[in-house]
Amino acid sequence: MAGHYGGLQALIRQKAPEMIWTHCLIHRESLASQNMCPSLNTVLQTVIKVVNYIKTRHVKARFFKKICEEMGAEHTPLLFYCNSRWLSKGNVLVRVFELRQELNTYLSEEGNNDFNKFIDIDFVNKLAYLCDIFEKLNILNTSLQGKETHILQLYDKVVAFIKKIDLWQRKLTEENGKTTCFSLLKSFLEDNDLELPMNSLKIISDHLMTLKNHFEKYFPDDIVHYNWIKDPFSEKPLSNFTTTEEEQLIDISSDSSLRTKFSSFSFLGFWNSIKDEYPEISNKALRVLLPFATSYLCETGFSAVAVLKLKYRSRLNIEKEMRVAVTTLLPNFEELLNGKQAHSTAEKPVSHKYDVANGSSTRKALLDISGYSSLMLFQNPKNENEENFVRNEESDEILINCSSSVVVKFNNGLWVYARF
Repeated sequence: MAGHYGGLQALIRQKAPEMIWTHCLIHRESLASQNMCPSLNTVLQTVIKVVNYIKTRHVKARFFKKICEEMGAEHTPLLFYCNSRWLSKGNVLVRVFELRQELNTYLSEEGNNDFNKFIDIDFVNKLAYLCDIFEKLNILNTSLQGKETHILQLYDKVVAFIKKIDLWQRKLTEENGKTTCFSLLKSFLEDNDLELPMNSLKIISDHLMTLKNHFEKYFPDDIVHYNWIKDPFSEKPLSNFTTTEEEQLIDISSDSSLRTKFSSFSFLGFWNSIKDEYPEISNKALRVLLPFATSYLCETGFSAVAVLKLKYRSRLNIEKEMRVAVTTLLPNFEELLNGKQAHSTAEKPVSHKYDVANGSSTRKALLDISGYSSLMLFQNPKNENEENFVRNEESDEILINCSSSVVVKFNNGLWVYARF
């Protein structure tokens, strides 16, 4: 569908030949983490099946919550699994691991065949490992989110994660099954005075190897071609550079003042600041830094729409609300309020007019004055003489009455004119 030769990319390049196509790094991370061996996948599918068995039935969900409360569990509800949510898998697994005793009790009372799995040592070992590895994947996923990011910055985090996989695999081998890199699995084994079986150790080691291979597949090392952007003072120009671009890169690398400037600016800020002096090489760098590296901003917009546009207001035009929901600008409330007429407490009275609905012959109206109080206006007098005063002794308010209006003076000096 998005093919380079006959798909969307090809169609766009017919109109914009210099178009740059990028694949969301967060989506790539999600794809790389999906593959696992059958034994670990069985544990994951069992967890999802049990969660759906309880969460999709309200009566069962209430009974399970009651059991959790009686057993003193820290959490009572399970979490739904959603494949399209980036952090869902790790959160669901951790919650199930925390409530495994409660799940065993509940499923045994229900007569469910999966109840004994949550007290099976081999099953819980694999579950604990999945909790740990997906927690690490969630940390990586969260670090890839955010605004004002570029591909070089996020690629460094992925490269670091791949190196960590090598570390975890080496530690498992060197320490003869010690799981110091996986906190939940380590604590479970220590609490129950157990050692990790060799078959489980092999499964974990194979999964780490598979995970590394898939990360290297979805994140190839061709990003090293852009190292000159991260360090223009020591990296050599690439073979596809034009003569002008090479000359400008040499000028930049020989300028000591730019070296100082480079250390105080972000990559994007530095290359943007020298685009007038070195336009060719700067534009080449900006073409790499400017494209969106992830779909984070789109996902943020979708979340805002889901909050704003409920089924009760599905036809609402939310263009202005969306601008407020996703903007990074902070409103200057002082300037906004200065442009409005404020309630005054000065000695000189200030009149505020309010149109109110027609009532009965007694003509009552309720005025809400921001910053003051609510006031009930009394009956409409029979003449329009503004000298007709009615004093309320309890609140020390003065009512100036006429046939079609009431003027009220508060103790703080504010005058309110209500027109019927």
